[in-house]
Amino acid sequence: MQPPSHLPGIPYPGIPYPGIPYPGIPYQSYTTGRPSWLGTGVDEHGEKVELNARIAGVETREFCDRVAGTFEELTEKVGVGKEAFVRTTSEEHMEGAKMLWRAMEENGDIYKGVYEGWYSVRDEAFYPESELIRDEVTGEMVAPTGAEVEWREKEER
Repeated sequence: MQPPSHLPGIPYPGIPYPGIPYPGIPYQSYTTGRPSWLGTGVDEHGEKVELNARIAGVETREFCDRVAGTFEELTEKVGVGKEAFVRTTSEEHMEGAKMLWRAMEENGDIYKGVYEGWYSVRDEAFYPESELIRDEVTGEMVAPTGAEVEWREKEER
């Protein structure tokens, strides 16, 4: 499966790029007799999605529905993800995620922990101070991707 795209807003030309090499996988599977399918989708969670919905002046679900449709049209146009387009808000995905969560919980793989450090909403990632770089224009410390960071401390399970 091609990695799902995050929903920052309207897709840009580079969005389908990760899926371009994938059509070779079903062909290889076809020639070897091994079953396969080609799918992609959108990841509809996170502060970034919520923030962009607020900027657009709509509810988060409406924002996801609108933008996911644009992503799905784009993947169809470039021929990526023909067999399945998965949305993380779909019932099928949520049921699968719950099943995986329960299995991990039963195995003791899920625990509460405190995360603290420099966090980038855009990247949805924590960065150690050693990875931060100085923005040449603003002089501010930013993530290696150039995204803004802020100090965060949060407990999660």
